[in-house]
Amino acid sequence: MQSATTDTSPQTSAERIQSIQDGVGTFAYYSRAVDPTMAATMSSIASRQSSATEKLEEEVKQLLDYCATHPNAGVRFVASDMIMALHSDASYLSEPEAKSRAAGHFYLGMKNDEAFDNGAILTLSKIIKHVMSSASEAETAALFYNCKTATLLRVTLQEMGHPQPKTPVTTDNSTEQGLVNKTIVPNAEKSYDMRFNYLKCRQAQHQFDFIWRRGRNNKAD
Repeated sequence: MQSATTDTSPQTSAERIQSIQDGVGTFAYYSRAVDPTMAATMSSIASRQSSATEKLEEEVKQLLDYCATHPNAGVRFVASDMIMALHSDASYLSEPEAKSRAAGHFYLGMKNDEAFDNGAILTLSKIIKHVMSSASEAETAALFYNCKTATLLRVTLQEMGHPQPKTPVTTDNSTEQGLVNKTIVPNAEKSYDMRFNYLKCRQAQHQFDFIWRRGRNNKAD
């Protein structure tokens, strides 16, 4: 995957920057709670809003056109066993300055029913802070972000009276899954090693069960 192109368009006026920031503030909650298909675009715009350019302004107009075209988004929740599951994915070098993006789809499912589908209780879409050196490193960073978030959600569900077995974590990267499940021996830099060992630690505590599936079966893809 090629890195996102650098935005070299002129910076827009302070008044227009304020207008962009107002739009981001208006739709930030809506994208998180109602229409997760907007999450990646909202995150990308929010990361550049303080020094907005004419190109970014065009992207905001396109987002507003999307919102006007699809005004009735919704999330459907169905009864479940309140067992949390998550799907993790990453897009490598898809953001400016050679950055990558992490994605996560969190939902409540049924015991022993991996095919069960439900509305998302959380959609994670964020730019990975550091520059990743490979797609597998980006996938591991995404898994790290998602599992840190899932750890908090597991505690919340348990305190609400819903005991959690191992949380099934779906990934479509076989290298990353092999690293965590110890079928591949890593030789990596410290930042990578920290994320990798966090995941191994949580797996050793029986908090997560890492599962590989093809991309078309990964809801975070």
